[in-house]
Amino acid sequence: MNQKPYSFFKGIALTIAMVAAAVVAQAQYCIPTYSIQCDNSTFINNVTTTGGTTNITNNNTGCGNTTTSYSDYTGNSSMKVVQNAGSNVTVTVKMGPSGGTAGTYVSRIQIYVDWNQNGDFTDAGDLVGFINALTGGGGSGNTSFTVPLSAKHGLTRMRIRAASRKSIPEPGGSFSPCGNHQEGEAEDYNFEVINPCVPPTGLTISNVDYKSATITWNVKQNAKLYEYYFTNDKSTIPPTSIGYTYTSATTLNYNNLICDTMYYFYLRSVCDTTGSTIFWDTSAWVVDSFRTDPCCYAPNVSVQNVGASTAVASWAPINTAYGYEYIVSVNATLPQVIQGTYTTYTSAFLQGLSGSTQYYVHVRSRCSPTPLSGWTTTGFLTQPAVSVNTVSGNNMFDVSAYPNPVENNLTVEINGKTTGNASVWLIDITGKVISNTPVTSNKVNVDMTSLPSGLYTVKYVDDAHNEVLKVTKQ
Repeated sequence: MNQKPYSFFKGIALTIAMVAAAVVAQAQYCIPTYSIQCDNSTFINNVTTTGGTTNITNNNTGCGNTTTSYSDYTGNSSMKVVQNAGSNVTVTVKMGPSGGTAGTYVSRIQIYVDWNQNGDFTDAGDLVGFINALTGGGGSGNTSFTVPLSAKHGLTRMRIRAASRKSIPEPGGSFSPCGNHQEGEAEDYNFEVINPCVPPTGLTISNVDYKSATITWNVKQNAKLYEYYFTNDKSTIPPTSIGYTYTSATTLNYNNLICDTMYYFYLRSVCDTTGSTIFWDTSAWVVDSFRTDPCCYAPNVSVQNVGASTAVASWAPINTAYGYEYIVSVNATLPQVIQGTYTTYTSAFLQGLSGSTQYYVHVRSRCSPTPLSGWTTTGFLTQPAVSVNTVSGNNMFDVSAYPNPVENNLTVEINGKTTGNASVWLIDITGKVISNTPVTSNKVNVDMTSLPSGLYTVKYVDDAHNEVLKVTKQ
């Protein structure tokens, strides 16, 4: 069986709801009354409108209803004003025909429009204009008003009510759209507001970083609420059902986003919130998307050439990093607020360690625009302490380096028996490993010709020895 989409059922339900609401709204309007009906030419003879996309011309009506002095023209399809929100309408009213002493009677005209279609004329802004001191016997005047941008889209009611100045507080006092007055007449007309529910404009995403973003849009004056859907899961969009989040605000702040992630923000206006959400009048969706800043990843750290007092930590470069921080500690964890030694290299020579001690090296990345990664921690155990000169049987073991200071080539001489994995490391003052040369004879040549002047560390290591020397490059 083919299932109908949600929009199909919503359309049927919305149509039923609108018809029912229209019937209820029409029944809600009060009927004004008068003590004296259409006396002394204080009745409305002509009503015309101009400026609308459709206008009313209702002339020479005389006293439309001599029993109640109230005429309801909303059942006449030709008696309708149509106008866009934000545009003007002018209403011109002419009082009853001339003759006798009617001109001595003065009326005030008040015009009401039920902008929110709630069945009354008592909300702020429903009184849209007045024409003061119109004499009976043919006196006329006009007033203009603007259809509010907040007015509800669709068919509503306009009331034009005249009342004799005998029953109005002076000077120029107003009177109720309902209730009783001594003399006068009231007429009701259809007024169709063109103000469809459309999406908000000015959807803007700003202040984007690796975890935050601000989303704003312009106020839509006929929107009661805004409905939005925010996701980083592209498989769930576009939105196809109800149940999203509503807000009356026009700014949203997000502070717990995922770095280097694409996000999608859907937004629409909700222009009528009558009844269940399935009946609400909503606009089409508008959408925008953005990607958070690249992640600042923590390096993967390894530690090699661990001796009694030194070790070398190294890590692969991070694409978004411009530098790194490292800390050597006997603690396995560090607070995030602590600051380590800064380096732009991807290795660090760790010295001044104690023998037979468990250490942890902590390294994190510094990135731009994302500031810092978390710490990566790797543990290592130093070797037992050894002396500079080690005696093994009748043999003494030591290491020397010359010339010192050195200008071009440095010779590292090993006096004594080496063991497996012997190598000579050259390390600068920042901890960067300049070279790592395997030992194949008792003399190792280290080329320092292109290196800048300064203090360097020469480290010899094998399976049994760990020797450190300082040399100066001229």
